[in-house]
Amino acid sequence: MSMDARGQFGDALVFRGGRKAAHAYRPAARTAINQATATVGQATVRGTYRAAIDAWRDLAAAERATWAATAAAAGGNRNGWNLFLAAYFNAPPPPPFPDPDTYTPPAGIGTEWPGATWVSDHPYTPPAGDTWT
Repeated sequence: MSMDARGQFGDALVFRGGRKAAHAYRPAARTAINQATATVGQATVRGTYRAAIDAWRDLAAAERATWAATAAAAGGNRNGWNLFLAAYFNAPPPPPFPDPDTYTPPAGIGTEWPGATWVSDHPYTPPAGDTWT
């Protein structure tokens, strides 16, 4: 084998030159782009991207047109899809929902109105001197 061999021998063997020597290897099947299992980080990013695609597909045509018009008005080379993705990925994550089986509201919150279905996670503290109770 030549020390500067390069190229492909059918689908069975590939030669490429390195800094110190030539390397020969069997190429992966053309259908196998990434043979490794995704890491936790990769799976998270792919799941987020998949959710963004689903959210875009769920938009009505009028909403997509609004995104496109907003992107056009902002200038640059973004289209509605790019602007939507940027907004989707940069949005703050939603707050976690409390577990209804273990959540106990702070004292005095949600207890004044029996049968109330909404309970605030952040108790209201009236300003000093406010007599509303």
